[in-house]
Amino acid sequence: MRVRQPTRDLMAPDSSRGKPTDHGGRRRLRNTPEPGAAARFLVPFAVVVYLGMESGGFDTLVRGQVGIAAWWIALLGLIAGINPAVRIGRTGWIATTLLAGFVVWTITALAWSSSAEQTMIEAGRVASYLGIFLLAMLIAGRDRLRPMLAGVGTGCAAIATVALLSRLEPNWFPEVRIADALPTTQSRLAYPLNYWNALAGLTAVGLPLIVWLSVTARSLPVRGGAAALAPMMALTAYYTFSRGGIIACFVGVVALVALSERRLSLIPTLSVLAVASAGLIWAAEQRPSLRSGLVDQTALAEGDQMLVAVIGGGVVVGVLIAGIGWAVRRGRLPEMPAVSRRVAVGAAAIAMGIAILGFLLGGGPQRLSEDWETFKQPDHPGAQADRLSSASGNGRWQYWSGAVEAFTSEPIHGIGPGTFVYFWSQHKEIPGFIRDAHSLFAEVLGELGIVGLTLIGGFVLLALVTGVRRSFLVEGRERQAMAAATASALAFTIAAGIDWLWEIAVIPIAFLWIAAAIVRAGDERPAPIGSRATRIAVAGIATIVAAAAIAVTAIPMYGSRIVAESQAAFRAGDFNESLSRAKEATGLQPYAATPLVQQAFAYERLGNPAAATAVAHAATDAEPTNWETWWVLSRQRALLGRASAARAALRRAQELNPMATFLDIEGASHGGRGRTEREPSRSEDGKSIALNSATDFDPASSGGDGDEHAADTSMAIDGDPNTAWSTEDYYAGLDGIPKDGVGIYVDAGKPVTPSRMQLRTGGGGRTYEIHGWNLDTPPADLPAWGPPLTRELVSRGRQIVDLNAGEPHRYFLIWITGIDRGRATIYEIRLLE
Repeated sequence: MRVRQPTRDLMAPDSSRGKPTDHGGRRRLRNTPEPGAAARFLVPFAVVVYLGMESGGFDTLVRGQVGIAAWWIALLGLIAGINPAVRIGRTGWIATTLLAGFVVWTITALAWSSSAEQTMIEAGRVASYLGIFLLAMLIAGRDRLRPMLAGVGTGCAAIATVALLSRLEPNWFPEVRIADALPTTQSRLAYPLNYWNALAGLTAVGLPLIVWLSVTARSLPVRGGAAALAPMMALTAYYTFSRGGIIACFVGVVALVALSERRLSLIPTLSVLAVASAGLIWAAEQRPSLRSGLVDQTALAEGDQMLVAVIGGGVVVGVLIAGIGWAVRRGRLPEMPAVSRRVAVGAAAIAMGIAILGFLLGGGPQRLSEDWETFKQPDHPGAQADRLSSASGNGRWQYWSGAVEAFTSEPIHGIGPGTFVYFWSQHKEIPGFIRDAHSLFAEVLGELGIVGLTLIGGFVLLALVTGVRRSFLVEGRERQAMAAATASALAFTIAAGIDWLWEIAVIPIAFLWIAAAIVRAGDERPAPIGSRATRIAVAGIATIVAAAAIAVTAIPMYGSRIVAESQAAFRAGDFNESLSRAKEATGLQPYAATPLVQQAFAYERLGNPAAATAVAHAATDAEPTNWETWWVLSRQRALLGRASAARAALRRAQELNPMATFLDIEGASHGGRGRTEREPSRSEDGKSIALNSATDFDPASSGGDGDEHAADTSMAIDGDPNTAWSTEDYYAGLDGIPKDGVGIYVDAGKPVTPSRMQLRTGGGGRTYEIHGWNLDTPPADLPAWGPPLTRELVSRGRQIVDLNAGEPHRYFLIWITGIDRGRATIYEIRLLE
């Protein structure tokens, strides 16, 4: 039945003086705040802000803590009789069944997954998400939609505000946090989620909700405040340079308009917001240093200017929107005419026809075909604003194709949750490390098969279809709220469909709050609670389910924490403590490979190669498709003197990661990456020349920031190839910064004339060249070093390079000219006479 509500003006208050009536003159109840409305706003707001400030909840410990807390609160609320489960309607039960089925199917995948450890991590993730969804379901319900949506939207806006401030005023934030957030692509705004596409995706989820508040909030100050936030969120999305995120923002707002009634009444507000957003983005374009993410004096000055523009523009927008609302309430503005559905459909059809005609006449099909071919290429579109006009898929076509290939190998149940990383290493078409397929739906298809995709796809589709359906079944403010919720859910679907945002917990959790609000918004009034025996049975079943979910969440959560403590002890040189903590982790997770690998390294440093080999072998049993476990086994066998067995293990590692050029058979007898014992002063390749120091080289003139892991440079000349200096992680490659190169130079203490240089490097897709300098002070810029002493080199593990020095040099620079993705690693540098 279609629910009729007053529709004269969406921007007018719900009630007026006297006794409110509907259009038929019937009395209707005054809309008074529900006592629990504050909690329904604050809980989702707090969860979104907390997770957002904790790197989006990507860490297993942070995500697990929130999930466990949600399960406890939901269970206690159910037992205490707050919102008993019998009040949930049919749509809510279907949604709960789909999501719970997805959790059960993920856990069931332990039976066929090649990595029980990775599958348990994924099971803990989705169990946490289910706990959040159930909590949202228990506090949602009819007439409770608005505070929950306002909480989610305001939380997203708060994170977007913090992100924007970190760009405009970086000195307000701890230096280490900014460095963590921008390790590779300095120009792209990422803090505090530490991933630019995630930040844009969260902004896309929140933007339709903020626009909705700016149109329909009962309080004019709230309406003005929301309106002030919308252009700021648009600017935040722009600074991420995330094409998918910006598209999701746009589609979300368009969907909000399309699903709203009396769309013409939205024109004043949307016009103000659009002009303000465009103005801020234009101002950002005029400030290139700030746009590039620099932190020099010019960028800081530009940030101050933009902050004034953001605050000033926000005040103006807020006042204008509040003024429009005041004028509408006082009847000072003419009422926008109502448009019948028939006229609206006809106008939309005409507009679509004109758009299609323009597309055809303007060469659209040819351009679309060319862009599609460009998208399928793995080329990186760069990290500046011009990437927004690029159609490059940045490898996504290859990632999605890999997920489809995984699906075809196991179409019913998939290859196992969390194991795409291993499948990709073995079957990838392009170099580079990735853990996820960069699409929720593609990855679920590959890892959990058609069953998994049906469950999670059905859940998302149910939320969207229910939102669209209910948007057309109700009117007035209820329709506006449902339109906003559905638009936000659609924005999430787009963002998660083209990137790995499912792993950034704050984004799917924000969506789950919205989905719960949608599916429960149509529930009828509470039904009578069953008998005492029924309540006891429901509470007992709920307790068992919650206990199981908490266990599934807690085991990988605490296991990862113990492993992290073991790794910290290892770095501190306390190998006995490291071994003890690794064993403790194995006791908690006997199926996991990571604690076994950690034990192997600890045993190695404690001088027990036999024990190290045994646990390394157990790690290959735990994760037989993970090339890293086989590399560790090769290393330990080599230390044990079992050369042929070491080569066999290394050969298996090569089969599982054929593009890893550093997995060369030559290195097998040296523990895989190089010798495990300290190198003697004389090698089989010639006498070594002593080196005094090593220094990182990251000049600003080449796009650097002056620091490239300076504290680790000595590890490249310490005689121990188990330690290494590495660059930062360049996920987008050097071209994505853009950056000409980065390097490290060594100091011989006096001019020397080596004939060769021995390098041990790691990672494929890296190119190098070597320069020399013969004065006391090395140059600060690359051109001053002069022409290289070698041809361009390709990273390939251990190699001996002829140096065409011609004259003595004191300093020798290894200049890395190319990194496709990831980091370049140098384990050892040696000059040979």
